[in-house]
Amino acid sequence: MASTLSELTNKSITLLTCDGRLITGTLLGYDQLQNLILKQSYEKVYSMEAPVEKVELGLFVVRGDNVAVISEVTTADDGKDEDVRAEPIPPINATFAQLDVLQILLGYLRLEGFHAFPKRKGKTSKWRNKGSDIDN
Repeated sequence: MASTLSELTNKSITLLTCDGRLITGTLLGYDQLQNLILKQSYEKVYSMEAPVEKVELGLFVVRGDNVAVISEVTTADDGKDEDVRAEPIPPINATFAQLDVLQILLGYLRLEGFHAFPKRKGKTSKWRNKGSDIDN
């Protein structure tokens, strides 16, 4: 990711934070933890009752572990959503890393003969055959 961030330095970017904030600004710098420094930044606040509200932030620091998505902004993209009314972006609860670990674990258990939902064969399941006291 660091090579991508170096390509975005001094360019206009939009980022989505894990708590659902949409922030646009010029990427001034970053560090090894992907903490970002933005200048001339603002947040777009969406609502169903009113058009998009731009909240000026100025010089702004974002913690790297709070960044969900980063995208470069072209001048053609900026300002097209001034009349848009939309629901606010909800917070991101599960990280992709947590989902990947769960998928790997389930795949490993299937290779070992376990099933997340054991198939019923008579009254005994594979869980019982592997030494568990779990009944269906």
